[in-house]
Amino acid sequence: MTGILLVCALMALLGVWLPLPIYAPGNCGIALPSPNLWPILPLWGEIINVALTFICGGFVYFINKQFSLIRTGQPLGAAFFLPLSFASLPTGSHFVGTPIVLLLVLTSLATVFNTFRSRNATRPVFFAATCLSVGSMFEYAFIPLALALFLSCFVMEIMRPKEFIAFGLGIISPYWVGIGLGLIDPLAMRLPMPHMIFSGGIAPAMLPPIIIIGVIAFLGWMLSLYNRMIIYSGNTRVRRSIMVINIFGTISALAMAFDIDNIPAYLGVMNVWIAIQLANLFTLRDIRRVGLTFWLIQLAIVLLSLSFVYYSYVG
Repeated sequence: MTGILLVCALMALLGVWLPLPIYAPGNCGIALPSPNLWPILPLWGEIINVALTFICGGFVYFINKQFSLIRTGQPLGAAFFLPLSFASLPTGSHFVGTPIVLLLVLTSLATVFNTFRSRNATRPVFFAATCLSVGSMFEYAFIPLALALFLSCFVMEIMRPKEFIAFGLGIISPYWVGIGLGLIDPLAMRLPMPHMIFSGGIAPAMLPPIIIIGVIAFLGWMLSLYNRMIIYSGNTRVRRSIMVINIFGTISALAMAFDIDNIPAYLGVMNVWIAIQLANLFTLRDIRRVGLTFWLIQLAIVLLSLSFVYYSYVG
């Protein structure tokens, strides 16, 4: 893990040092300005981004430790998540909402995982829905992620009529309170206008990163299918929890295709999905020369990071 942290620190420094020109979305908030418009000095924004990403890595380790998503007590999930996150240099070179989105999503995931087959999950469901609703005020990417949470409640077998009402109240309450306190002007609320990948008009500098992210998403689906049979034969709670992560990862990947101007908002969630699947690959399968394979994957992630730099300045 020391080597992984060193690699992440070097990529973080590279991201802070290089002001990349791509991935600069406009105002992505429904009721409030999105994080990229917050009055934060660029250097401080970059430092906050890096610090929050490391905190998310610790959160990934905590969730695995608590719910045994990976068959090892080692921080293998974080060992893949952190390099993947820092390889996406556009999310480290300026302040964006990626780690904030991920923190709220991880909080919701931990809440849902803790209520598996609970007879009364109204409060946890309300809390998880509220987290995503508050996030949607400054980042509309939470709208498809709220759909992922809704489906996850069925997977974890906690969605009953009372929980359905609690979910709806969790989505509505933050806006109701914000309007009631005068913090939100209902007339100024905006609905998202996503730019789909199929509609054309993509900047040439965006094409290589979009292709790379598409390949990574395809890798996530293949790994999910490859690991599925062994996970399916294991603990029911773990299997359902992995299914929930697959739902969030899949919806995030699909959302990128329908909202290419706001890709960074979904990257963190997709990175967790890929990291968990890679970690399960190493713990569920008998891989020859496991150490060499591990570091080859890390090298590929570093090369991914450098490719973002290349296509930002040369491509």
